Amino acid sequence: MRYLYLIAGSAIALAGTYYIANTFIQVTPWMDEIGVIVGLVFVYLGAINILNYWYGMKARGLWIAAIAANVGMLLTCWVVGAHPVGLEWGLVAALVLAALLSFDPRSTRPV
Repeated sequence: MRYLYLIAGSAIALAGTYYIANTFIQVTPWMDEIGVIVGLVFVYLGAINILNYWYGMKARGLWIAAIAANVGMLLTCWVVGAHPVGLEWGLVAALVLAALLSFDPRSTRPV
């Protein structure tokens, strides 16, 4: 469980990094800022999940923030009506997996 949570958090952070890099490679006039902001949000979400993996239940505030961030991101994707295509399904799967595993105390206990 623990390593699966680390993999999900790392996948989310890497997807955010890819999204930022892809925004700078494909130059579109008005989408540059939005792409970088969305990429930074995913990097932040991945980082908070990785920190939750390392510190777990020792840092209660971090645990609550990770749960709130994961559920908030899933709700945002649902409200916006995101329609993933191709490899974006992997990001959605990582988001769902991280949200579910952040509730499980076995995946967030300290090492």
